[in-house]
Amino acid sequence: MFLNSLIKKLGVFLTTYELLCRYFTPEGKRRKDVSPIYFGLSGAIAGYAYWILCYPFDVIKTRM
Repeated sequence: MFLNSLIKKLGVFLTTYELLCRYFTPEGKRRKDVSPIYFGLSGAIAGYAYWILCYPFDVIKTRM
């Protein structure tokens, strides 16, 4: 049960993070050329996406 929940949460977080990193990387450039601020911003937004999408289901599951 725990592993199943963890996989879903990490799936949301890491997918969002990866998509945002690709979005912030300009065409024809490598990730090394991008400012670390964009990676921090990607992580913060991915964290918000995790909380918005996964946390309500955890609350419901806990109260059942």
